Amino acid sequence: MDEVTPAEALAAMTEHQTRLRAFLERFEPAALATRLPNGDWCAVENVRHALHAEQHHLGRFVPGGLGRSQLALPQGKHSAVASDDPRANLKTVFDEWERIRAAVYEHLDLNLPGLELQLPRLMRHQQAHGRLAARALSHATGETVRVPRPPLKCTHD
Repeated sequence: MDEVTPAEALAAMTEHQTRLRAFLERFEPAALATRLPNGDWCAVENVRHALHAEQHHLGRFVPGGLGRSQLALPQGKHSAVASDDPRANLKTVFDEWERIRAAVYEHLDLNLPGLELQLPRLMRHQQAHGRLAARALSHATGETVRVPRPPLKCTHD
């Protein structure tokens, strides 16, 4: 596998976040909040966890940290939230994640030691939770749901 620089990983994470949001916004709130029968997270919970992972794993590299969002979801099983709870609102969760990402771009020094490992790992973690969100939606809708792939890069002039 090709090595990914911190800057490339952060750009890929931003592209994935944007693509994931556009994709998930097409689904009904009830489908986005439907857990798998085994209790695994619903689509919104997977997005909330990706937000948490970014705050948790990159916060130590940002002066003053990134704080702890009330919308973030740490690892583990959690009780369902009411439909009027902001933690169940996809737009609210993505808006918060974009606020966190803006703080990352503003304050993160991509040359800090450790980021060359942390950002590519976080990128893969984020992408995995995008796939898990699609898996939850496949169950909720009864259809095969897949996150669209990123656009192909042209390598010639």
